[in-house]
Amino acid sequence: KIPYSLNAVSEGAAIAAVKDQDFIRRSVEAVRRERPVLAAGLRRLGFEPFPSDSNFIMARSPIDHAKLVSGLKERGILIRDFGSKRRTENCVRTTVGTAEQNALLLSRIEEVLSQCR
Repeated sequence: KIPYSLNAVSEGAAIAAVKDQDFIRRSVEAVRRERPVLAAGLRRLGFEPFPSDSNFIMARSPIDHAKLVSGLKERGILIRDFGSKRRTENCVRTTVGTAEQNALLLSRIEEVLSQCR
């Protein structure tokens, strides 16, 4: 399977979403509103977020990337691990979610950080 490829159900959902311009507008507005809030929260926790205009944030972790990813997974949160790749050493990537999802993510990251420091 090609990386980041979609199955038929996901493709159908994507086609339906593209046809709903109001949904797209609301989604884009939500990401624009929440992205700086999430980036600031990550910065407050010692991360170094990269500039982003998308629906995700890549950031250099203040602790070992593998420990962070593993600790979050134990708490039911999955983020992308880019820490072993060239030029993104010790980096992780997370999707910009709703205010509630972002608050939960930051809370769980705090738990992992306090456990690792």
